[in-house]
Amino acid sequence: MIPAYRGMIAQQSAGSQTAFRFDAVIPVPVSDERLQERGFNQAERLASYLAEHEHLTVYDILQRTRHSDKQSFKTRLARLRDTKQLFAADLDATAEMLDTLNLNSLHQPLIKLLVIDDIYTTGSTANSCALALTEGIGQLAPQINAQIFILTLARS
Repeated sequence: MIPAYRGMIAQQSAGSQTAFRFDAVIPVPVSDERLQERGFNQAERLASYLAEHEHLTVYDILQRTRHSDKQSFKTRLARLRDTKQLFAADLDATAEMLDTLNLNSLHQPLIKLLVIDDIYTTGSTANSCALALTEGIGQLAPQINAQIFILTLARS
């Protein structure tokens, strides 16, 4: 993931006077059932590893709203349908992140978020996470614009 991350940074920094930097790394959460089954959240481990090596901060602000069956066993249409409103932003954790980043002092505040997941198949999880983050930030700080990027370990 580190080479892919660094490639992403280089691409975003190209032609700019300043280096591109993410404000926060956000892992995609797994359901309690899946966490109990596996014993760990693979996206959280990937996010922690990347953040440690690239000196970034991980914020656990996404929550699953319900358990869903494994996406790998579903059709594309079923995946798209199943991930609608599957995630929500924890508003307390989001407020804490925004306070920590001190975006209120900027004239046109922009927050750059990197969502980490293990696999990208249809993009439905990525879209659902991005929507949840946009809605959560919009509720708390409508003046802040969010740019959301997704980085995954694999693509199916």
